[in-house]
Amino acid sequence: MPKIRAAAVSFLNAWPLTAGLEDSDRIELVLAEPSRCAALLEAGEVDLALVSVAGLSRGEYEVVPGIAIGADGPVQTVVLAGEQSPAVWDEVFLDTASRTSHVLAKIVLDEMGVRPRYTPLPAEEGLARAKGTKGALVIGDRGFDVRANHVLDLGREWTHLTGLPMIFALWAARPGRLGPEDVQVLARAAQHGLGVRTELAQRFAREKGGDPEKYRRYLTQRIRYGLGPHEQEGLERFLQLAEEKGFLPRIPLRYVDDRVRTTRVRRRVSLDAALQKGADGERLDADEAEALDEKAPLLELGLAADLRRRALHPEGIVTYIVSRNVNYTNVCTTACHFCAFYRPRGHKDSYVLDRDQLAKKIEETIALGGIELLLQGGLHPDLGTSSAG
Repeated sequence: MPKIRAAAVSFLNAWPLTAGLEDSDRIELVLAEPSRCAALLEAGEVDLALVSVAGLSRGEYEVVPGIAIGADGPVQTVVLAGEQSPAVWDEVFLDTASRTSHVLAKIVLDEMGVRPRYTPLPAEEGLARAKGTKGALVIGDRGFDVRANHVLDLGREWTHLTGLPMIFALWAARPGRLGPEDVQVLARAAQHGLGVRTELAQRFAREKGGDPEKYRRYLTQRIRYGLGPHEQEGLERFLQLAEEKGFLPRIPLRYVDDRVRTTRVRRRVSLDAALQKGADGERLDADEAEALDEKAPLLELGLAADLRRRALHPEGIVTYIVSRNVNYTNVCTTACHFCAFYRPRGHKDSYVLDRDQLAKKIEETIALGGIELLLQGGLHPDLGTSSAG
């Protein structure tokens, strides 16, 4: 089977999606800026490309489900900068690297009532000319070092405007070129890359200079790589606004294969009816389950669950089991905002329990009458899914 020819963004935020493809025997990878990736895909020089969302307007492409480059709040590397407030800008120089950021800048400024003239320029030149009533859009790795009196983070502005995530880039393929097995190759590569974000940040710092911890926080806290229902809602809202304001033509979203699609058309569901159905012990369908998961108040879910428990056990007896949580490692690459538990690999306080230590904890649990052991811990890049068992 011939290799899939692919083009991917060269920015740091794409590294977690591409690091696992560097030695792939299925995908042949070329790195370029977003605008060049879209051009290669349009010209048929590649079968697959990590393109900015606006690049989807250049052809009838199929989107790879589940994977994206986005942000749910400040993104740090897509910014508008200038000496004076954007309210007085009469011209904005647009970094030529990505059309999606052009459109996002126009949407944000339009919503602010600011309608300047837009001039495409390379980022360095645009920043140099962003004086007085001029502003500049800077995207990608150049955004780390932008210093100006006024800096607007467009990820933050979009979330403030819509309450939704912003999707900047997606894997897009020429129609019929990818199958479900190719989607799995891309998904496994992303899983690998997300597991080694600390190492990728350190590598970027060695190659480009700068603070590796800053880059690690960027990859783990600023950039989001999922394309689930919430992210798709943000994507669809962006395309809708861009079309309404005349910044993009209508872009219908098509996916590689229905068997691996992440969305479907859902029917309208009554929450009250779905809650009552669950309380009565009837099986919920997929639309009802998703509606309850996304919209039902926690108290009402609890009440429905309690009604079902009372129906199954009218004697009114509630029992419990003795279980133990064992944290087999605190090494983690995800760095969730709320967690003070994790440590990067190689940290002096990091640990991984060996099998003898796990066995001792199991014996201690049994001695105390425990009948359940829960293994949980950080996302250690060196541990497979069965390593701790």
